[in-house]
Amino acid sequence: MEQRKLIRLGNSSFAIALPKDWVDKSGLKKGDDVFVTPNSNGEIIVSSEFKKNRMEKEIRILLDNKNLEKARRDFISAYINGATIFKFEGDIDNNKRKYLKKVAKDFISCEVAEEKEKLIYIKDFFDFEELNIDNFTRRADNNVRDMFNILIGSIKNRKISNENLNNIKEADSDINKIYFLNSRLMTLGLNDPTLVSTLKTNPSSLFSNWWLTFHLEHIGDSIKGLTKMIKESTKNIKNHGRYVFILNDIKKIYETSLKSFYDRDKKKANEVMEEGKSVWDKCDKLIKEGDPLLSLIAEKLESIENASYQIVKIIINMET
Repeated sequence: MEQRKLIRLGNSSFAIALPKDWVDKSGLKKGDDVFVTPNSNGEIIVSSEFKKNRMEKEIRILLDNKNLEKARRDFISAYINGATIFKFEGDIDNNKRKYLKKVAKDFISCEVAEEKEKLIYIKDFFDFEELNIDNFTRRADNNVRDMFNILIGSIKNRKISNENLNNIKEADSDINKIYFLNSRLMTLGLNDPTLVSTLKTNPSSLFSNWWLTFHLEHIGDSIKGLTKMIKESTKNIKNHGRYVFILNDIKKIYETSLKSFYDRDKKKANEVMEEGKSVWDKCDKLIKEGDPLLSLIAEKLESIENASYQIVKIIINMET
């Protein structure tokens, strides 16, 4: 650790001399910008300019004697923690090759860059400098709204087609991609203040966007599961009036919760919480009827409403 004297510059600023070795290693010269970022510990972090071509981080995932789902979990963990190159190595048959290509498609900007007999090389081509986090988050929100509309429209028509189900699955897959991206950004942003500056955001916003997409991902999964459950039960399609009105109420609560989130509106957030109580009462009545399938549907509905509740909770707990 080096000790440096604080120098006063004018009436509003102070300065310190930066170590020459650090300046040289960072490739800086007179007139270049540096980032000065306060962290949560009250410290100031001085960083050289965030470069478009960041250092690549490589991870090897050995496939021999490894369950493919375990390999996928390893990939997700490495992706969230900033890996940019993923080398799957080992005995790769056609089924494994097909599975790994699908894994790449489940993540934004990841592509298979090279294939060999015992190697599949996946690379993340994401450009952080071109990223607008809010646009991706709203894209996930729009996907959820589409899923609500498809499901409600299908129930009212008393038929959930394969096309309806596939459209819901595609929307859910896109939400998952955005959730993984936001998880990656939050994890990297906690350790790299220059990334936060490049994204033109702050740690609080990074967390808020992650929190939102975490619950949007849960809502998407629940709607997909609910759609499959109803499609497989002719009885419940015919008795759609028992729960379609609850689903409509939940959709309205969801839309209000997102508006309160975007507007940072605590009053509206509290209203959402109160409205949610009536939905839970209606779902509990369905459960008490004793029909196993209606009970499962009601539990899915409660799960969706609870995610909307969690979304607005962050607004209520924000400092005013």
